[in-house]
Amino acid sequence: MSLSIHNVSALSILRNINDGVIVVDDAGHVIDINPAARTLLGMNPHMLPDVTWEQTFCCVDAKGDRYRDLNDLPLMRARNGEKFSNQIALYRMPEQLDIVLSINGQGLFDDKHKLIGGIITFRDITESRRRIVQLEERAQYDELTSLANRSLFKEQLSRAIGRNQRRAAPLAVLFIDIDQFKSVNDTLGHDIGDALLCQFADRLKNNLRIGDFCGRWGGDEFVVCLENFSEETNATAAAQKLLLALSNKYSIGNNEVCATPSIGVAIYPDSGLTTECIIKAADIAMLEAKKHGGSQFQCYPKSLDKKLNQNKKL
Repeated sequence: MSLSIHNVSALSILRNINDGVIVVDDAGHVIDINPAARTLLGMNPHMLPDVTWEQTFCCVDAKGDRYRDLNDLPLMRARNGEKFSNQIALYRMPEQLDIVLSINGQGLFDDKHKLIGGIITFRDITESRRRIVQLEERAQYDELTSLANRSLFKEQLSRAIGRNQRRAAPLAVLFIDIDQFKSVNDTLGHDIGDALLCQFADRLKNNLRIGDFCGRWGGDEFVVCLENFSEETNATAAAQKLLLALSNKYSIGNNEVCATPSIGVAIYPDSGLTTECIIKAADIAMLEAKKHGGSQFQCYPKSLDKKLNQNKKL
C-alpha cells in the first residue's frame, strides 16, 4: 500500500493527538498505532498486532455481547470504507478491567481515491458510562430502601407475566401495607419511621424465595411477586410466612417498635390479566385485610371485581 503525501501528513498529526488512533491497510494489517492508543490500551510501545487483531479488537458491544457479524467490528468497518462515529464497544483483555471506548472511523484513500485501508480514532469513556449507569440505576430503585421502585417493579412484573403465559403457570402479587405506620411517625419521628421502613424492606427481601422479587410501591406500601408455584395454597402459605416474619418487633436505636403488616394476595390470571389489574386486585385485597383489623392477609375474591373495574387506573 502506498500513501500520498497528504495522508502521511494527516497521520503524522494524528500520532500527536490525545485520542487513540489505529490505522490498518486493506487486508486488515495494523500499520500504525499512535502513543495515545497504546497508553489507553496498555500496549507495549513497540508491539504491532498481527492480522487477526481486527477481529478481536473491540469485538464486544456496549451491552457486553460479542458482535455476530464481523463487518460490525470497528476496524473492519473502517477498512471497508464506512464512515461512522460514536460506536460504543468494549476493549477486553485477560486479567484487565473492561475499557469502554467511543470509536469514530472511516476509510483511508490514496490520491486516486482508491480505498487502501481504514483509520479509527477513539477515546476512553469508561468513567462517564459508569456514571450514566449509576444514574439509571438510581432512577429505578427506591432511594431509602434500595428496593425496586414502582416503575421498575411494574416492568419486572410485566416480564414475569410474559414468562408465566408461556409456561401456562400462575403467579401471585402481594400488596403489603404497614399497620398504623402514621402513628410511628407522629410519636417517634420521621427518622425512626424511615429506619422502620428500611428494616421492614430488609426483612421482606430476606424472606423471599430465590426467583421472587419485591419493591417499594410508595410510603409504607410494598409489593411482591411470587413465581413458580403449583397451587394457590402455596401463595397463601408464602403470605402467612411473610406475615409472621414482618410482625416481629423492630429494634431501632433505643426504641423497640411493634409493627404488623396487612397483606393482599391476588393470583394471576384469576384476579386480572394485566399488570395494572393484578396489582390493583392485590391492593383491594390488602384494604379488605385492614378492614378486618390488620395484621393478617386477605386473598382477592371475585366478589370484589366490581371495585376493581371501578379503579382500573393505578
